[in-house]
Amino acid sequence: MDEKKGNFYLKSAIGILAICLFALGFYTVQFYNESTSHQNILAQEKKDLKMELQTLLLKYEEAIKNNENLKQNFSSAQGKIKRLMDSIDKMEATYVFVRRYKMEVNSLKREKEAMFRTIDSLSNINISLQSKIDSAATKLAKTEKRTDSLALQNEKLAAQVSEASKLKIANINAAGVIIRNSGTLDRTEKAGKAEKIQVCFTLLKNDLAPAGRKELFVQIIDPKNNLLGDQKVISFGEAVLNYSKEIVVLYENKNLETCVLIGNEKENLLKGSYIVNIFRGAELLSSEVLKLN
Repeated sequence: MDEKKGNFYLKSAIGILAICLFALGFYTVQFYNESTSHQNILAQEKKDLKMELQTLLLKYEEAIKNNENLKQNFSSAQGKIKRLMDSIDKMEATYVFVRRYKMEVNSLKREKEAMFRTIDSLSNINISLQSKIDSAATKLAKTEKRTDSLALQNEKLAAQVSEASKLKIANINAAGVIIRNSGTLDRTEKAGKAEKIQVCFTLLKNDLAPAGRKELFVQIIDPKNNLLGDQKVISFGEAVLNYSKEIVVLYENKNLETCVLIGNEKENLLKGSYIVNIFRGAELLSSEVLKLN
């Protein structure tokens, strides 16, 4: 009886052991499968992190490619990404590892977004400033154009005023004269009788011409192309004038009649044509031809 009872207990123990071994094997396989699945998940997480970092790096490189000036601003961020990628390659994937690196990747993403927002903001500001600069340049060009136009108009007006304010001569009359003892002058067309040449003219009224002392120069050239009178020379800048007589008059913006006597002291006047010119400075105001027989 005892032997049967002992066999029963032995069989029971063997059965229980078999069940435990089966359960242990089942849980071992399940644990292995779960462990393998967990490692696969962590490996995929590691791969995803690296892909995100590569994407970030590409965005920085594209931004630099489009604008070389951003290279210096982005160099620090690019260095962080590359160092993190190297660290991911070297480290074993664990839950702690994945969690830590996810936080760092998210931090880099936020940094990237902040930097790009700043760049976009600066770009918009630059566009606005450039627009204002272009607008100001356009206005300046228009102002310069108006200024040039006004300057040209002023130059034309000044030239017109200058031309209008010039002194003018009329009624120029030259004649050979005989000087009487009484001081009276008798006109003659005979070269042998004429002692001097009298030149008379009218300085015309001009309200635009400034009043005051005016210097005029009379030039008489005889038939042999010789200069009569004082035979003096005066310079006006680069211009040189040979003249016979200088006349100084007081001009009061009204018609002023003036006469002057010119001749040679020792020589008689020649027969022929005499050219009579009246100058103010280097400017010829009037000209006349006198013929003596």
